[in-house]
Amino acid sequence: MCMKNIKIILLGFFIISLAACDKYPEYCKGGIKYEFDMPVSVSPGTDTIHLGDTLWVELRIPHLTVNKVDGKTYDIAKVDLFMYFAIQDLLLPTVIPTGAYITLNEDGTPASGVGDGFGPKVRFKVDGDSAYWKLGFVITKKGLYMLSFSDLIDRSHEPHITECPNEKVQFHYNFNTTWESNYYLLQYSHDENARSWGEDGFNKSGNYVFCVD
Repeated sequence: MCMKNIKIILLGFFIISLAACDKYPEYCKGGIKYEFDMPVSVSPGTDTIHLGDTLWVELRIPHLTVNKVDGKTYDIAKVDLFMYFAIQDLLLPTVIPTGAYITLNEDGTPASGVGDGFGPKVRFKVDGDSAYWKLGFVITKKGLYMLSFSDLIDRSHEPHITECPNEKVQFHYNFNTTWESNYYLLQYSHDENARSWGEDGFNKSGNYVFCVD
């Protein structure tokens, strides 16, 4: 009797598994890949700012954004897309995030309730035919810093871009209409791993280096 019940339970799991497989469209097989260019505006557009100055960072994309893999456009503003920020101290033996800064909203007021995990967390806002976020950073200590982005499409909600659970999304960051992220400043870092970072990978990784004097 016990063995019979076990067989029934196993059969139930098998049927559920088949149903889960049929849940997703045929095109999901093999995975879906996306690559998007993300234009980032950093102001002032210099490699050095003064202590007390505000570093403004804004990313604005059209609702219909071109996927570089297949040339099609996707409305990524409709997905649960948000960004994490971290400002990392490059003058430490090991690069780690620093808390020596104040975060500002786009209107210049101090940001409150912004922070989760990696660093400040900001969701995209809708503005006409585009989606954007904008924050200001006031560094409170002189030094050499790296502003890092980490993006995420929330996998806990479906659909995201498609209904496929195995889709892969990659973002390339284009700073001030170029790929210039002040890579050359990494040579002054006290972290050997930071100094050995390759230029091409760094420029598209979502990092921006700057000095505060």
